[in-house]
Amino acid sequence: MNEQNKVSVRYINKNAIPLLHADPLNVVFRVTRPAIAGFYDWTVDNALTPGDPRVDLDPANLYALEYFTFSADLDPADYSGNIIDASAAPGAVPGIPRFNLYVDSEGPRSPILKQPIPLAQFYPNAEFPKWRVYSKEQSDFGNTGFVGFQGMKSTNQFQGAFQARLAAILGKPSVTMIFSFSLLEIKDDNFIRDYKQTGADDKAARYIHK
Repeated sequence: MNEQNKVSVRYINKNAIPLLHADPLNVVFRVTRPAIAGFYDWTVDNALTPGDPRVDLDPANLYALEYFTFSADLDPADYSGNIIDASAAPGAVPGIPRFNLYVDSEGPRSPILKQPIPLAQFYPNAEFPKWRVYSKEQSDFGNTGFVGFQGMKSTNQFQGAFQARLAAILGKPSVTMIFSFSLLEIKDDNFIRDYKQTGADDKAARYIHK
């Protein structure tokens, strides 16, 4: 990947973020799949989908992912009860449904998270830092952190993709999955300067991935 387009992702202490210099933003992904051959399938023709509303990411600013929600236009029990994974149906998507989050760039797309987010159930309001699987060192994550990133060469936008396969439900011609998240756009020059320092103090801690 071109170093100029590389996304630097770190762990940020949310208590140190200068909130008066941070604007809240929201991004939503909605993808509908019809029932075909007994499945709702998010593994075929699965091009990356832009977030809505579009959020232009200024390379001069710092962004901190706060919370995400996930649901579908199904009863929660119907969702979890109709998940198809490899152990139940060989040849299906291995593992449970998941969501991949990227930033579009001038070169190859850049993943924001080290691994996709697992979607075994609905999440009304989950904090990104609780997902220790995204960190190279589990100790990076406590209860006071956000996932922060910066480093795009030019204005970018979020893109995402679901990977899932659900058993079709009688009388339900299609299913829509909905993943949304909130983030802060931090514009404080002093905080951003601290963030860029490798091994910085409590304002910006270890890398999640490079």
